[in-house]
Amino acid sequence: MYPGIHSDYGPARMASIYGAVSDTQVIESEFNNILFNGKRPLGPANAGIGVGHPCNGYGVNLMLKNPAHRAQIDILATNLRSTMGLKGFFNKGQAKVILRNLAATNPMKLAAVEIAYAQKYGDGDLTKLRRDLRRNFDRLNFFRIGGPPEEIKLLNQAAKVSLPNASAALHYALKFGRSDRATVDEVLLRNPSNHFVAAVTKDYERRYGTRLMSKVKRTYPAILDSGNTQNNYIGRLNGAMATAYNPYPLAF
Repeated sequence: MYPGIHSDYGPARMASIYGAVSDTQVIESEFNNILFNGKRPLGPANAGIGVGHPCNGYGVNLMLKNPAHRAQIDILATNLRSTMGLKGFFNKGQAKVILRNLAATNPMKLAAVEIAYAQKYGDGDLTKLRRDLRRNFDRLNFFRIGGPPEEIKLLNQAAKVSLPNASAALHYALKFGRSDRATVDEVLLRNPSNHFVAAVTKDYERRYGTRLMSKVKRTYPAILDSGNTQNNYIGRLNGAMATAYNPYPLAF
């Protein structure tokens, strides 16, 4: 049914590769297999972490490496680029069309497009598409009144299924004085997978050289709202790390 994919991946993994389910769902599925059926342990080879790129889900990684898929992904990244600045004056609505369709039908493909955009136009900086979207579609909202623009909200769906995209989303959102709580909520609080959220803490530190816990504390000082915002996020991170299959040390 899924040509070219070894059957050992299982139906959930194969469905993920072909876009039917997210890597988050696959991680949960694999964990349940271990818990209830005593099957193979969850590790980098079967936990949604791609070979050769330790923080890409299999589906995202394979899309980027598959020539046919990559060609389409590059076209989408180029079309997004064409909606930026003066070049997009007459077709600025196309960015929403692309992002809406991908967010609704295939968030993993959206994650791949964000990565391709960074490779083509940002020297590998995964915040490049987010910066460009804000610069072009959020010009008058420096202090993020009312939350991020719709384009960022759509792009956040990619951050719920791919670790590097999640880390980039958090890194750009956690800017003191210009923080984007809607994005942090979406990536951390509205992602039901403890395994994914726990993995994000490790990826974030590896990618940006600082602990996610520390960044949250600096961005949301306890004195500002009696610690409520900070406690919500840190509680989610500690809870995820405490219950995820792969044990990560608790941070205080």
